Amino acid sequence: MAYMKFKGTYRHGLDAKNRLFIPAKYREPLGSNFVMCRAPQPLIGLYVFPEETWDELCDELNQKNSLGELTDEQEWERRDLYRYSEDVTMDKQGRVTISADMCEYAGLKDEVIIIGNMKRLEIWDPETFAKAEAESHAGRVVGTPKLNF
Repeated sequence: MAYMKFKGTYRHGLDAKNRLFIPAKYREPLGSNFVMCRAPQPLIGLYVFPEETWDELCDELNQKNSLGELTDEQEWERRDLYRYSEDVTMDKQGRVTISADMCEYAGLKDEVIIIGNMKRLEIWDPETFAKAEAESHAGRVVGTPKLNF
């Protein structure tokens, strides 16, 4: 599986039924059926995984659990990941319906930001994302990357 499957940032509106258009360039790699879940705390957003990627993630977590490699905190994170996830199907117009519970958790209202992040998409409320981004970058020296490529 290609790691750079999802990249870029898009703004889209939610309609009155909490339907969201998935950008055209994401539709094929995402597939018509996928998994949406809450981002792990302290993030307040949603993650969207293609079924294949979700299955890989679940296999990895279950293997770690069977080997006793998960701490109690990680076990709760795993539990939350599963209990706050939903199977989602895209309609023929490229829209998905985000459940009321997911919208409430992520603070989604009229407009959202959709971010490609390698193997997943992220859906954020624009204000929440801006605040999280500012907090994340607050201590960073401009021009100094944190990732080693």
